[in-house]
Amino acid sequence: MLAFHLGPLGGTQLLFGGRQLYAEYWVTMREVKISLTGWTLADAMGELRKWLDHHNCVPVNFDIERGKRRVLLVRVLFSDDNVADMFERDFGGR
Repeated sequence: MLAFHLGPLGGTQLLFGGRQLYAEYWVTMREVKISLTGWTLADAMGELRKWLDHHNCVPVNFDIERGKRRVLLVRVLFSDDNVADMFERDFGGR
């Protein structure tokens, strides 16, 4: 018999032939930083929200601030590396 149970905090309990084995793993997160020059805050929020919704993504953290010379600095923390790659590609991460 082979069975497993995902435990809290990233631990896994594996049952194999009546013996219990334990494995641990760490969930990694990836932060993507982008700069949006000449965008209004409302336009940026709308486009970013549209992209996140289209990719069924709820970011772990999302931060946007005004930089110098009409630049918006955006930092998004993703739990899925593939989604982070797509976001960075589509918005030109720095």
